[in-house]
Amino acid sequence: MIKIKSLWILSKEPTGKSYEELIDLAAQICEEFILVRRSKEPKSENVDNLLKELGKFFVEVNQQSSWPGTETTYCAEVYYFKLNYVTKEILKKYSKGLYSWIEPTLLQDLCFLKKDRKPWIINIAHEKFSYLEGSFNEDIIQDVEALNNIVGIEIEELIID
Repeated sequence: MIKIKSLWILSKEPTGKSYEELIDLAAQICEEFILVRRSKEPKSENVDNLLKELGKFFVEVNQQSSWPGTETTYCAEVYYFKLNYVTKEILKKYSKGLYSWIEPTLLQDLCFLKKDRKPWIINIAHEKFSYLEGSFNEDIIQDVEALNNIVGIEIEELIID
C-alpha cells in the first residue's frame, strides 16, 4: 500500500479572530505546544512575563538543533508547555497573529503537538510559513476540514512523492 504524503500550507497568516479560532481548535486537537528561543541575548521583559504566565504549565526545555520545520547547526532552547483552556488564552493575549511569534518581542515558532509529540501545525514565523503534514488519512482530512471552517484561514495542498 502506497501512502501519499501531503503538506497543507496556510496560504495567509491567521490573524485576529481567525488566529483565536485556530488556537481554540489546536486546544481541542493537541496536548502540547512549543516555543523556541534562538537568541543568546537577554530575554525581553515581554518574554519574561510570558514565561511566568506559562510557568505552571511548563513541561520541559531542551537544547535542540532541530524542531518541527527547522534544522540548524546550533542549539536553541525549545520550551514545551501543556496546551489547555488557560494556556490557549495566554497565547491569544500575547499575540494577535501566528507570525508574530518572533524574537526578541516573543519566543519563536509556535508549534502545536498532538499525542506523542506529533506536530500538528508547524510554524516558521520569521519566514511567514505554516503547514500541516502527513499521510493522507481520515485524521488529517478532519483537521484540514476543521481549519477550512475557520473564516480567514486559507489552505493549499501540496502532494509530495
